[in-house]
Amino acid sequence: MNTTPFLRRIVWALICALVIASMFMVVWRSGQLASSDQTADEASPWAAGAVVPVEEARRAHEPSMNAAVPATEPLLGSLAAASANAPVTLANWTLYPGGLVAAADQALRLKEGKRAYELVRIMDACDGLPARLEGTRQNLADLQTQGVLKPSDRHLAESLLASMQRDQSHCQVLNGDQKSLRRQLLEVAVRDGVEGSGVTLLLSGADEPWVASQVLREAEHGEGMALRMLASGDVPQATRLQREAARDALVRGARDPELRSDASLRIQQHLAAVERHAAVEDWRADPGNAAKAATADAAYVGKGAPQLQASSDPQVRALADVYVAALKKRLAAQGS
Repeated sequence: MNTTPFLRRIVWALICALVIASMFMVVWRSGQLASSDQTADEASPWAAGAVVPVEEARRAHEPSMNAAVPATEPLLGSLAAASANAPVTLANWTLYPGGLVAAADQALRLKEGKRAYELVRIMDACDGLPARLEGTRQNLADLQTQGVLKPSDRHLAESLLASMQRDQSHCQVLNGDQKSLRRQLLEVAVRDGVEGSGVTLLLSGADEPWVASQVLREAEHGEGMALRMLASGDVPQATRLQREAARDALVRGARDPELRSDASLRIQQHLAAVERHAAVEDWRADPGNAAKAATADAAYVGKGAPQLQASSDPQVRALADVYVAALKKRLAAQGS
């Protein structure tokens, strides 16, 4: 009996089976990836390891230079705005004639808190500049291809790119261990009591008592992110009274008629983040509760969370009054 044809048929059948299985796996995996991409921000808290408030706060605290490059219409609007204002630039580079590294060395040596914090903000903006520059180039190229970019706007577009390229040349002098340098600068700023530096250093992973003390001071001065982190339990040294008062201040501040303005939108965003966190924490405390699980899942994917209510505790409200008054004073100063 000649077994060669029979063996060939077996081998061919195996190959076909492998090909079909591979195709099935590719299709299945593609579907999984598509689903993952589509719902990357919509994973349930138990599937994604639960909400990490500090990470969410860190993203919200990133400087605007790290934000995504605007789409065509907003970019055209920014070009129009640039025609009536000074050229857009990351920093006033004339203040740093010796470069950022020399300025950082001086700030550290002389313990100049305000200068140190400003340098940190510039470093953070520099970090996102390459992607922003490339995205702006692409958007401008798209505008030209679509014929949307008017000849009168071409000069502005070239000026915008030139300004970003100058910024990049200044940023490129930063080398070595930027993370260590940034931490040192922030420590100088925090020890000098510079507002905003406490939250920034806490978001960098430093939770020492002296850092927490600065965050608490910032909360007392009406700094929204400080109140948000305090209300979410991200300040280890905070008392229960301080946490609940910060939460109550955000609840009342977001709904206060005196704070109904564009500047107050951030307060509402901070409150929404705290409400999402509260919904997930409520589920964590009772993981077997199906209703709480569904609520937490909806909150986590941004489909809304139960509204927090103002506190009726006299002690909580008394401290929250201090926070709310600081919020109003801060927003009034920003509006003036």
